[in-house]
Amino acid sequence: MSARLLDTHAHLIADDWETYRAQPFTPDLPVPERPSVTVTAEHLIALMDRHDVDHACLVQRGHVYGYDNSYILDSARKFPERFHPVVILDTQDPGAAEAYRRMVRDDRVAGFRMANSRPWLLDTAWMSSPTAMEVWRACADLGTPMTLIVFNNQLSYVLPLLKILAKEF
Repeated sequence: MSARLLDTHAHLIADDWETYRAQPFTPDLPVPERPSVTVTAEHLIALMDRHDVDHACLVQRGHVYGYDNSYILDSARKFPERFHPVVILDTQDPGAAEAYRRMVRDDRVAGFRMANSRPWLLDTAWMSSPTAMEVWRACADLGTPMTLIVFNNQLSYVLPLLKILAKEF
């Protein structure tokens, strides 16, 4: 019997730049440059088939698409037996937790990726504000994983907070 393989962290980048436009996390940030390499859903499926990978978690490419999860959600709808989307939403948006609950229910979203849109600012609101805490609660209630994008300059103050949050949720 051969082992089933799962790609736990696959990023997709569309080749259709009209439908899936690059966009920043917030309007005051610059629009990301179009990446020189794309990995479409179809390309990833071909790679997975070539290497006997059964499933892939499609992790939102935040620095390309910001909070617009359209491409990974559309790809997961197209290949539901192969792809499991992991989304990024704005944790400062009061509707983020409910939007996530809806995405899990309606779009088979499998996880949440929490990101700081301004990692050069040394704050923790992106992961511990009241609205961010609602997202943590939603993940806990739904039994879905939470991942965080943390940069080296954040480690000294984010890791102690992360221990507290992990105990809570």
